[in-house]
Amino acid sequence: MKNVSREQILALPVLLPPLAEQHRIVAKVDELMALCDRLEARQADAQHAHARLVQALLDSLTQARDAEEFQAAWERVEGKFNDLVTTDSSMDGLRAAVLELAFQGRLTACSRNEPWQYVKLGSVAKLINGDRGSNYPNRSEYVPEGIAFINTGHINPDGSLDLDAMHYLTRDKFESLRSGKIEPDDLIYCLRGATLGKTAFVRPFTEGAIASSLVILRFAKSVLPEFAYYFLVSPQGRRWIWKFDNGSAQPNLAASSVREYEMPLPTLEEQRQVVSRVTELLALCDQLKAGIVAARAKQAQLAEALVKQAVATAAG
Repeated sequence: MKNVSREQILALPVLLPPLAEQHRIVAKVDELMALCDRLEARQADAQHAHARLVQALLDSLTQARDAEEFQAAWERVEGKFNDLVTTDSSMDGLRAAVLELAFQGRLTACSRNEPWQYVKLGSVAKLINGDRGSNYPNRSEYVPEGIAFINTGHINPDGSLDLDAMHYLTRDKFESLRSGKIEPDDLIYCLRGATLGKTAFVRPFTEGAIASSLVILRFAKSVLPEFAYYFLVSPQGRRWIWKFDNGSAQPNLAASSVREYEMPLPTLEEQRQVVSRVTELLALCDQLKAGIVAARAKQAQLAEALVKQAVATAAG
């Protein structure tokens, strides 16, 4: 462990201006710090007001009672997203609103002559748990290359898998597992822990197995996997988690509970439209987020320049 002795500290040279200059520096620093405190307080108030405004406008969209009310709400926010979405929280709110509206059927142009039916996931999907028996893999059995063994930590926020962190099993170990083996187009869903409800596609893998914290969702041909994915990560899909979560310190679900989730199910054609529209809008959200990151970088540069100028002024 690195350390510095008392003698070394006492021997350090310290810049010591005359006492009058010390007083002047301290007074100037106090003045600048007080200004920073006032600016920080004003910024916090402005951010709070902005967050309330953004949430109110997005709520007016997602809580509209009919087409006329929705149109009026849309006219209030149309073309203003660059001004409204300027923080991480407002970005999260916008993404949630896109998904909420998608599963209210408000993002597609279909005539909706036939109302969307709601179906239980268990009626349109096979849910498959991971093998929880004596053959369950342990870390000592992982190999550098082989057949994928997927756990919750491999799921990225965008529904993809982290291939760099993936664990692998030998063919013999994989064959010894009695359950939890994936097929192309499967989704995987987290049943335990802080990442409850985390969802991903198994792509690019066509063969592999899942950890016991996950469940496989294998949908019927009447359901597009992409449509099901967007539903599960939408506010509507997430609300089912809190209905069935047991409320313990270690949150968890059972596959039997996930089977009871009710999902809106339009025709395959409208599912394709929903997926296309949501994908397009979330891509726009990503563009807005990139703009936020760029703006923050500029703000940091400006702040650094202001500090340098203030220091130079104080030193002068």
